[in-house]
This record gives sequence, structure tokens and C-alpha cells, in this order.
Amino acid sequence: MAEGKQLIEMMTVGVSETTLAEHMQDWPAAKKAEGWQLIAEYFRNVADYNPELEFGKSVARLNMLFQNSATIQDFKACLAIQKELNKLLSLYAQ
Repeated sequence: MAEGKQLIEMMTVGVSETTLAEHMQDWPAAKKAEGWQLIAEYFRNVADYNPELEFGKSVARLNMLFQNSATIQDFKACLAIQKELNKLLSLYAQ
């Protein structure tokens, strides 16, 4: 459902519920209700996350960003990414 994806994207970037309702104003009542339900279910699912999995994804993404930045010789980005990794991995002395 492309329209559902659009609703989720709109809500994710911060569109107000009023603006979302205006976007759906010409939809039949059943379709509007389905749209609101889809949004609610999506954000409930996003909120139910696995911290261990998300930690691993974060490290992997930062490593990928570091590699890509090093490839284009963006050493300022590499340093920023390394600092972020160090924080994430608690490598700094307390």
C-alpha cells in the first residue's frame, strides 16, 4: 500500500496529525481508519526493539561509514566516526 507508506513517512518526519488528517480528508471513513491503524501498528512495532540487535547494527553502520569515509579520504569524518564508536563501545576512561 503506497499510501500507507506515505502516511508513515509523513508521520516519521514530523507532520502533525492535523496535516495528516487533511491529507486523508477525501478518503472514505474505512480507509482513514485503516490509515490511522497502520500508523499506530508501525510505531508500536518500531518501539518494540531488541537492544542487542540495535547495538550490533549501530556498530556495523559506523564501521561501514568509517570504511566509506576512508575510501574517499574524508579523515575528519573518520575521526568523528571513530569517536562515536569509542563512545558507543565505552572505550573512554570514566
